Amino acid sequence: EDGRSSEELEGYESVRLFVERARGRDPSFSLNPQAARAVAEICARLEGIPLAIELAAARVGTLSLEQISARLGSSLDFLTRGGRTAEPRQRTLKGALDWSYELLSEPEKVLFRRLSVFAGGWTLKTAETVASGDGVAEGEILDLLSGLVDKSLVLAEEHEGAGVRYRMLEPVKQYAREKLEEAGESGTVRRRHADFFLALAERARPELRGPEDRKWLERLESEHDNMRAALSFVLESEEAELALRMAGTLGTFWHMHSHSDEGRKWLEAALARDERAPVVVRIGALEALYWLAHDRWDHDRAEAIAREAMELNADAEIEASLAASLRIMSAGPAWVRGDYDRGRELLEESLEISREAGDRILIAEALLQLAATAWGVGDTERGKEIYEEGVILCREAGYT
Repeated sequence: EDGRSSEELEGYESVRLFVERARGRDPSFSLNPQAARAVAEICARLEGIPLAIELAAARVGTLSLEQISARLGSSLDFLTRGGRTAEPRQRTLKGALDWSYELLSEPEKVLFRRLSVFAGGWTLKTAETVASGDGVAEGEILDLLSGLVDKSLVLAEEHEGAGVRYRMLEPVKQYAREKLEEAGESGTVRRRHADFFLALAERARPELRGPEDRKWLERLESEHDNMRAALSFVLESEEAELALRMAGTLGTFWHMHSHSDEGRKWLEAALARDERAPVVVRIGALEALYWLAHDRWDHDRAEAIAREAMELNADAEIEASLAASLRIMSAGPAWVRGDYDRGRELLEESLEISREAGDRILIAEALLQLAATAWGVGDTERGKEIYEEGVILCREAGYT
């Protein structure tokens, strides 16, 4: 038995952590001599690992200290005898996670392992969409998620203006991912995750060209890790069309939020795997890639992208806005080569198509580019006139 007093034991960081977390569960918790011995034993078994201690303390109020110690003891003793390839601290943490997982209800276990597909956190609404079904009803998610927070398996964090986001610590997420694999659900849940974030990206894209652009850019930034995880999954799964759609849709976000280099890598990877994707989808991805190459003044690559997109366009029916955008793209390389007449011709075509389609943003883009072309050949008066018309259109569209 440990002969140290309660006060002496509470001086240890691991014991203080346990007591702090235990009082969060039960405000009346106190470290009397009997409790102090049990807590010291628990912390010793858990080798002072903070996460493991939090998992154990989260059971205060549900189990007695003696029960916690006893249950941990059998789990950790078992793990210490086996798994010799793991470091002792790794075995201890896995033992604490095994112990905590086994105490969950079946719906809690299902939700816990499904939540491992998220990267960089998630919202309640996202969890309700991605993690429900087959054993967990959407209406149950809030209570189950709250239970996982209470048990220290999930963290809940308030974000100003964005509400509560949830996340797992990396060791917990890795453990939950193993459980998802063991359950044979990984592919299904990761696909639902990818579908959800593709839909979010598609919903956000038109909003990035209007008065709500800042709000949507911030939302996409907060979900960027989830977008990365979704892209990784569809590329690993050889789903070229889905990868192209998602990367092409995110192009505007990458362009506007200074992720040009990363965006180019995703788009180049998706385009390299494209075999059977519809031509329109490939053109959309090329359009996104053009602007990211343009961001880095990579004129040779930008010209090659614009040329390929225009060649594909010759054999495909695409919406007017994309056709107008392709001409703006092709005008850039013409300008760089010094072919101002060809650049102006392409921009005038874009302006005509945009006017017919009623796309005010692309009309404004074509006008602003034409203004730059006029200035480039010394026609400053005409350039100023065109530029002012473009600025007025931008303001009317709420795009500043």
